[in-house]
Amino acid sequence: MDPERPRAAVPRVLREHWLVLVLALALLASWLDLRREIRALRDEVRRRGVPAAAPGATSTDAGVVAPVPTGPGAPVSGPGGGSHASGSDAGATGWRCSGSLPTDAATRAVGTYGRAVFTCYGTFQRSHPGARGTVRVDILVGSDGSPREVNVGGSPADPMLRECIGNAALTWRFARPTGGDCAVVSAPFRLEPPTPH
Repeated sequence: MDPERPRAAVPRVLREHWLVLVLALALLASWLDLRREIRALRDEVRRRGVPAAAPGATSTDAGVVAPVPTGPGAPVSGPGGGSHASGSDAGATGWRCSGSLPTDAATRAVGTYGRAVFTCYGTFQRSHPGARGTVRVDILVGSDGSPREVNVGGSPADPMLRECIGNAALTWRFARPTGGDCAVVSAPFRLEPPTPH
């Protein structure tokens, strides 16, 4: 090869920084693989859903679903207790709404989506065996039927458990409130470890 002749085939930046470029491409490939895995996990969660919890007192992997009174008004049996939809404020939340939801529609929605509460509890219970209590999920339902705000109270008072339940409740969908622009749905869930057989 003639020493006077320049190397035209390989640009200078590639000759001098090839290792940095190889590492950058490897990092990009790893990042894309991670995104692909996350997407696959999300799809699997959507496909499989959350564990079923039948209305009334039944046993699930996460705990026992048992009716819990909801306070004044006629409670409706649902998963983990009753659900109550009204045009008044929900306990300590201070939310005021003039609308209401039919109790059967609120019960159906809590029965469908409320299973996620027990999924959160099952995850929580792995690091806190024997933890038990009753959580109350108060949901401010907007005019389109989607939650505007969620408040999770009761026990266990673990912030990560409450955050998991609150994030799940923000994805629930209800019927559109009638008689006003919002309604409050309150649903208690009794969380108990499964009994050994």
